[in-house]
Amino acid sequence: MRNHTVFHDSAFQDPESRAIDAANAERRGAARDEFPAEVVVLWHHQPWASIRYQLVDLSEGGLRLRSNLPFVEGSSATFVRILPEGTRLGRSGMVAWSRRVPHDGRPAFEAGFRFFD
Repeated sequence: MRNHTVFHDSAFQDPESRAIDAANAERRGAARDEFPAEVVVLWHHQPWASIRYQLVDLSEGGLRLRSNLPFVEGSSATFVRILPEGTRLGRSGMVAWSRRVPHDGRPAFEAGFRFFD
């Protein structure tokens, strides 16, 4: 069995940041559902290490994540599962946009991912 490392990127959402999310919301073709959860991500350039990110919202066409570190536009990943429920996603996507946002009194980063399928 191959070694696999799981990292945790904690940038948890508080009620005040929901107002920022609403102000920064962009237009899209599919409705978004807010998720106070985490998602396990396998980056295609680093498949031996999964990373847990805060899942901000999810739609049929993609999702938005929050992190303490910036995301690189164009990077691709597979979204393994949603925690804590363990719901399997098994979908891949690409960073469509990335931006710095205020979060809990300190800078954080958000990225919108577009699913490939």
